[in-house]
Amino acid sequence: MDTKTGSNLLQWPVVEVENLRMRGKRFDGLDLQPGSVVPLDVGRATQLDIEAVF
Repeated sequence: MDTKTGSNLLQWPVVEVENLRMRGKRFDGLDLQPGSVVPLDVGRATQLDIEAVF
């Protein structure tokens, strides 16, 4: 449970899932505007884990 909102559930993957990740890409300094679409060169993928920090 998120202690800030008191209502949102937080989930983090177990260590075993972390080991399945093959490679990572990092995109720094992107200028994101509300409603914008920013293409990222990530290659082919069936699933993506995206972490955004503001």
